[in-house]
Amino acid sequence: MEALFKSLDMSDTAVIHRRVANHVRRLIAEGRIKVGDKLPPGQTMAEWMGVDASAVQVALSTLAREGVLTRTPRRGTVVAGAKPILRTVSLFDKAELPNGVFTSYLRETMLSIYHDRNVEVRVWRDNRSAAEQAEPWDQLLTANRRGEFQAVAVCSAAWPQIRWLSRTGIPYVVASPIHVPNRVFQDLTQGMRLAVRALAEQGCRSLGAIMPLATTGRIEGESVPEYPAVYEAVLDAARHHGMSFRDEWIRSSGTNAHVTESFGQERFGYSEFRTLWKSRERPDGLIAFPETTARGVLTAVLELGVKIPRELHLVLHRSLEIPMLCPVQATFVVSGIRQLADAMVQTLDQRLATGANREEPVLLPFALMTA
Repeated sequence: MEALFKSLDMSDTAVIHRRVANHVRRLIAEGRIKVGDKLPPGQTMAEWMGVDASAVQVALSTLAREGVLTRTPRRGTVVAGAKPILRTVSLFDKAELPNGVFTSYLRETMLSIYHDRNVEVRVWRDNRSAAEQAEPWDQLLTANRRGEFQAVAVCSAAWPQIRWLSRTGIPYVVASPIHVPNRVFQDLTQGMRLAVRALAEQGCRSLGAIMPLATTGRIEGESVPEYPAVYEAVLDAARHHGMSFRDEWIRSSGTNAHVTESFGQERFGYSEFRTLWKSRERPDGLIAFPETTARGVLTAVLELGVKIPRELHLVLHRSLEIPMLCPVQATFVVSGIRQLADAMVQTLDQRLATGANREEPVLLPFALMTA
C-alpha cells in the first residue's frame, strides 16, 4: 500500500490537505483501494507522501464527513464504500451579474434542486473591486477550510475569478463558455446550425445574425474559442443550405469584447437591427441570440413596422423557463435553465466522487420551438 500513497500527484496545485483528499478519492474511484480496506495510520501516510501529518488528518476528517471513510476508535480509518455525500455547497456569483435574469433563474433553480436534496446552500457574491477579484478570496477559502461548505457551483463569474478558483482544489462546477475544467454550457455551435436550418426550411435565401459576441474569441485576455466558432457555424450552415450572407448582415460586438450586461444586450439588439434594416439590401432570414438581444430586436421590428414573415423570417433564442412576449410569428431556438442546473449538479457530484477534474465540457443541445 505504501506505493499507492507515494504516487501523490505533485502537479496538483491545491493546498496540501485538499491534494491528499483528492488523491484518496482517486484511489477509491479507480478501485486501487477497496471498500472495507483499512488505511494506514495518519502519521504513516504522511511519511509515505512526504507531507505534514496535520494535513493528512484534515484530509481524512473531510472524507469522513463526506461519508467516504469511517473513522472509529481502535479500528482506525476504513473505506466506507459510500459515494461522497454532498451536505453543504456554495453558490458563487460575481457582484454585478452580467445576464441578470438568466443568472437569477439559474441560481434559484439550483437552490431548489439542493433544497429537495436536503443540501445546505450558502450564496457567496464577490463584492470586491475588479482588481481584487483577480486574487483568491480569503473569506471564501477560510470558510471552506472550516468545513462551512464542501464544493462550489459558479452561476456567474469573471474569468479571473474562475481562474483562481480552479487552482484551489475545491471541487467546483461552472456555467461558462471559458475553457476550464468542470464547465457546463449550451452547445452554441449546434444551436446556431439548428437556427440556420430552420430558416432554410422556411424558404429563406439570405441570412443575417445579431449576436453580441466578440469575434476575436477573447474575454479579459483569455481565449474563448467558442465565440468565433459560433460565427463559423452560422456561415458554414448558410453555405451548406445555399443561403447568401454579407459581412454587414452579421452583426457582432466586434473585436474588443462581448456585451454581457442584460440591458446592454437588449440595447445592442435594438440598435443593430435598426442599422441592418436601413440597408439598401437586407436578408430575408435573421437569427437573434441570446434572448436579451432577441427582445431588443423584437422592439425594433415592431417600431419599424417590419412585416413578419413576409419581409423577414425570425429565429430567436429563448430560455424555456423565462417568459418572452413575442407578438409576431417566429421560431425559437430553445435552451433550458433546468437542464443546465441538472447538468451542473451532476458534474459537481462526479467531481466530488472521483477527486478528479472533468476536462471535457458538458455541452447541452438546443431544440426548436414555434411561437
